[in-house]
Amino acid sequence: MRVLEEASEIVKRKWRTAGMGWRILLAVGITIAAVMGFVLLLVWLFVKFLKALSVGGARNLSLYFPAKRR
Repeated sequence: MRVLEEASEIVKRKWRTAGMGWRILLAVGITIAAVMGFVLLLVWLFVKFLKALSVGGARNLSLYFPAKRR
């Protein structure tokens, strides 16, 4: 456990002495990766939705848009 604490301290010290550019680059990279992941998820869900409609036609539409009860 002591090894982890020492490693954590080393990383904290190096992070504080690192230039601001690396932090900004890391933040931008993580943001871009998150946006790309979200877009890919939306595309995957949309393709899955289209495949479900094409196989069974409009019969599978109720899986995604349930009918309103009266």
